[in-house]
Amino acid sequence: MDLRGLSEHFGIPVNDLNRCDGMATWTAAWLDKLVLNSNQNENQAVEYYDRRMLYQQREMELNSLERKPGVYYFTDSSDAIIYVGKAVRLRDRVKSHFNSKLEREYTLCEETDDIDFVYTGSNLIAELLESDEIKLHHPKYNIAQKKPTAPFIIASKENKKGYLQLSIVRKDYPDSVNEVYYNRNSVAEKLMEVCKEYNLCPKFSGFHKIKGRCNHEKISNCPSACMGEEDSETYNARVKIALEFLESNLNNFAIKLKGRKDGEIGFVLVRDGVYAGFGFVGMNDQIASPEDFENYLVHKTHSYHTTRIIDGFIRKPQNKSKIIYLDSDVLV
Repeated sequence: MDLRGLSEHFGIPVNDLNRCDGMATWTAAWLDKLVLNSNQNENQAVEYYDRRMLYQQREMELNSLERKPGVYYFTDSSDAIIYVGKAVRLRDRVKSHFNSKLEREYTLCEETDDIDFVYTGSNLIAELLESDEIKLHHPKYNIAQKKPTAPFIIASKENKKGYLQLSIVRKDYPDSVNEVYYNRNSVAEKLMEVCKEYNLCPKFSGFHKIKGRCNHEKISNCPSACMGEEDSETYNARVKIALEFLESNLNNFAIKLKGRKDGEIGFVLVRDGVYAGFGFVGMNDQIASPEDFENYLVHKTHSYHTTRIIDGFIRKPQNKSKIIYLDSDVLV
């Protein structure tokens, strides 16, 4: 018998059993019926009423959430975080877990003992915080973003003829350097940029694999090093300058966002191409230099996922006006 059949059988009128609040009301009434219409002993009666109160408390908790951007945490009876999520509208997203008919969602909600949350003011900060918290806590019900992903880097290697060749590879060794290129498309675009700027050979930069002379559609003036028409010493000198450029010409910028409340501004900070963290600044607080952001910054870890999140945000035309380059004179 389904829930509507049970509702009719027990004489419990409920408007919408598919919604979280409707289900909670029905469950509370059903538990009352069980206690009143059975010969349960006192201990069982107390247990039923405890569950009734739990459902009512959960309903009140969910309705108290605001429809604002943020991150939410599901914890079990031992206070372990078992799921972390983000939302543009917290109340609607959290309720959707309890309204879902998927078995995985049902199991998650059954195991959830408490729900915590943080308002972030913007979806971008919510995405970044969610990513950081998943890596920190490794919640059992989260699937994505738990495994570390190796970055893409631009590697150089001298070929048999003495020419330096560039290529995009996955980094397979650890060190203390913060890597920037976690997105292959981003590193490919940067490499194409330096090929044009420093007149490098497309074939020796991994963009061309044909035999004979280069004929790349985006680089028409190949120096013909691939044909041996330019000596390796002259060509390699330009490659070394290009590599120095890649190491030094990394963007420093902040992304200006909506705050968590009126009179507040949120921001995301990127230094030398590396995500540094986020923070919140009062409208009346003075930000006169890039260093001033430090007073409000919540330091976070740069990763493959944070790079993809920020890269996806700044690529959207409607977000260009929110980017503040810290080398300029215009700050918050």
